[in-house]
Amino acid sequence: MTSKFLHKGPIPLDTLQKISSARTNFNIGSEAFFLGIIRADKSENQKVTSIDYTAYTPMANKVFQEIHDEILKEYGILKLVILHSVGMVKIGEASMLVYVQSKHRRAAFEALQQTVELIKEKAPVWKQEFYEDDSYLWVNAD
Repeated sequence: MTSKFLHKGPIPLDTLQKISSARTNFNIGSEAFFLGIIRADKSENQKVTSIDYTAYTPMANKVFQEIHDEILKEYGILKLVILHSVGMVKIGEASMLVYVQSKHRRAAFEALQQTVELIKEKAPVWKQEFYEDDSYLWVNAD
């Protein structure tokens, strides 16, 4: 179930290196990235051990593309990569990567922050937290 925006399982950390080292545009003055990592949060005295992400791929791809296009247009950045995990991701592993290349750092930082906020607000990705005792809970499923 890998797509332009969705990645099956945790996002490998070498993905960032592969994206960054593929520079072909020498107008780049700034690179910024956000890596979302699964924390060992506690919920009702149970420690989170993993999160299972679910998405309806056609709808998720459409929303991620809209966010991508909006950010490119609004901030005039040179490159934007968005990757979000689907499937099981354990604590300490990455579940989201947002990478920005820009001429200037301010645009890169602002585009990065806005992209993460829009993903959290709009992306049709649902998560189910799993705990030490093998119980689970759908999060933000109101």
